[in-house]
Amino acid sequence: MKLYRLNEKGVALVTTLLLGFLAIGLVATAYFLGLRATRMSGLGKRYITELDVAKGTSQYIMATLRASSLTCNGGGACVGDQTCASAASNIDIHPNICASLGKAGCANIAACYLSSTVSGTDTMTSVNVRSNNPNTGEQAVVDFVYKLSP
Repeated sequence: MKLYRLNEKGVALVTTLLLGFLAIGLVATAYFLGLRATRMSGLGKRYITELDVAKGTSQYIMATLRASSLTCNGGGACVGDQTCASAASNIDIHPNICASLGKAGCANIAACYLSSTVSGTDTMTSVNVRSNNPNTGEQAVVDFVYKLSP
């Protein structure tokens, strides 16, 4: 039986290389996970921003419904449209509201008057609000029904 003498320098080199590759793999994994978490955090933040704009617009519309001052298409009466294709269903949003929500000139905010039904003395009004960011593609849609009682 032959005994092989191991070269101690060779074993040390192989061990060092294996540990080095393992360390590089761990660092690369941590770097990749960190980048991915940052990207997901940015997506969530941009979506939350658009959702907050849609919610703020919805609150404005509810206030105008309470005050019986809701207008559509430049001051006209609102006509219900389930598809939001008619210009008469586009709810007017005051430019100051848009500016306070961070959308100067009401760009990329749309509110649509869907329908209104009267049940006894109560009036149920349904509205669709959309806010989007054309640069990043995030979009938030808020549909709500508002009940007015005398």
